[in-house]
Amino acid sequence: MKKILYIFICLPLFFSCDNNKSNQDSVNVNEIIEKQLVGFSLTTKNTELTSESGTNVDISNMIVADVVKGSIIRFDYKNMDFTLDNTQEGALNFYSNNLELYCVASSEISTMSMPPNGMGPTNHFNGDTIVIKEMTLITIDSVKFVVNNFQYKSE
Repeated sequence: MKKILYIFICLPLFFSCDNNKSNQDSVNVNEIIEKQLVGFSLTTKNTELTSESGTNVDISNMIVADVVKGSIIRFDYKNMDFTLDNTQEGALNFYSNNLELYCVASSEISTMSMPPNGMGPTNHFNGDTIVIKEMTLITIDSVKFVVNNFQYKSE
């Protein structure tokens, strides 16, 4: 009899612990769903300051530009425009879908993860949609840009 009474007393305790856990999980899922990608950074070397390449380029010889939702960023000396959720003809247009960043190739380009994962670059052609992860190296006509520093906003 004592055992049965003990089981009935402990049973609600076990269920209450389980309910708290599921409530906590649903809160975390909702926080993730409400987060939106609103910007990222592009980093490239300043060819006017250095002819070095790869890891030999000093950070002071780099140019960093923040691409935010709805903007157009122009690299004059590279004659290239970049957008986020603001399609422009002739630009490399990025768009976001919740937490993901995509790019529509406007010409032949290649992408590679940084640091390199041993798979080498992947070639893409005009009109291809590419999933862009943080620390992706994009090469357009031998000009290299690293996409990094994804910026998110909770709604």
